[in-house]
Amino acid sequence: MRTALALVVLFALAILSLAAGYGPYRICQSFVDLVGDKLEWRTRSLAGEQGVNCGRVESGHDARAANDCARESLSLGRGFRVRYKIPTIDSNVSIGLVRSPQGRLYEIIFDGNPGNIGRFSYNTSLFRQQIAVEECSTELRVTHGGRLTCIADRGC
Repeated sequence: MRTALALVVLFALAILSLAAGYGPYRICQSFVDLVGDKLEWRTRSLAGEQGVNCGRVESGHDARAANDCARESLSLGRGFRVRYKIPTIDSNVSIGLVRSPQGRLYEIIFDGNPGNIGRFSYNTSLFRQQIAVEECSTELRVTHGGRLTCIADRGC
């Protein structure tokens, strides 16, 4: 039932978007905005159902509230997720920081349109999105841009 409803909504959205003069790039971006991208789904999965959503920080914005939320969740042993938009010229890049309920910490790099294909290369591609997941130690530090990052476990 949900699948059929989602398909009807998607079809209606596509028809309305085409009628309004939007091309396939805008339709794909609208769909991704509606259901989320790979980074959204992966961070939700890793943080677990009880994971705290510490928010989304746009590039150039103050990240202190999201950072404080992540640090507090880490100190209390809770799962959490936070997303930082990275400033780029022609791409959609974000970095997610996630703690799982089992205590593992991950940094996930997201590229919404690798290779910047298409006229709207800064939009998120429906099919070309890529993520890279790195497991980290629990040591957090603040980058010069103000976001939190973790130290990747590289072995000895």
